[in-house]
Amino acid sequence: GEEAPPPPPEAPVMPSPTGAENTPMPSPTGIPETPTPTEVPTSTPTPTPEVDENGMYAKCPMTYLAKRDGVTYGKYEHGTYYSEYCGRERGYTVILPNGYTTEKKYPVIYLLHGIFGDENSFAGDATNRIPELIGNLVSDGLCEEFILVCPAMFAASDETVQAPGFTGEAMVPYDRFPKELVDCLIPHIDATYSTITGREGTAIAGFSMGGRETLYTLLQYPDRFRYVCAIAP
Repeated sequence: GEEAPPPPPEAPVMPSPTGAENTPMPSPTGIPETPTPTEVPTSTPTPTPEVDENGMYAKCPMTYLAKRDGVTYGKYEHGTYYSEYCGRERGYTVILPNGYTTEKKYPVIYLLHGIFGDENSFAGDATNRIPELIGNLVSDGLCEEFILVCPAMFAASDETVQAPGFTGEAMVPYDRFPKELVDCLIPHIDATYSTITGREGTAIAGFSMGGRETLYTLLQYPDRFRYVCAIAP
């Protein structure tokens, strides 16, 4: 006789949403396991060291720029002197140590401003915090007391005729300043205040154009200054 036809294929069994086959296997503790997230490596920024390999600060710590209780700070005072080199009165500002007395001799630092500035440039910019810096350094015993003098570098005979600028002609009064400083201003400061005179008690520093003039002054008078600092000349 004829063979019986094969039985029809069984319909696939769809897993039940609530079937056991969809239930995660319990962990040994009975708490369902969750996949462990893959850790993404992150780069840790290298901190800027407070001091370099020579023990020098990368920047001035704020603790020395803020006023402290119990520390008295000097103030800018304005003075004038007659410049025989320029033929007229010229100005300067000065910070005297706290408790300044003529019974003690002090070293002097001459701090030179940038181009287009004058003797009031540092005193008129409260952001530089020079009085706070000096007072805190002295209070912590990191420097000795000293007199800070900020002169006007543009040594022109008549500023109403000639003004600062970047031309060669406008640079001439700046380049006259070293002689005017040594021959006129320094003798006036030594005669007016209680200073340590000569090279042992005299330092010079400057920023930008003041840094340039600091180096130029040193080249002309290498035996007049014990310490020299030219910043961004």
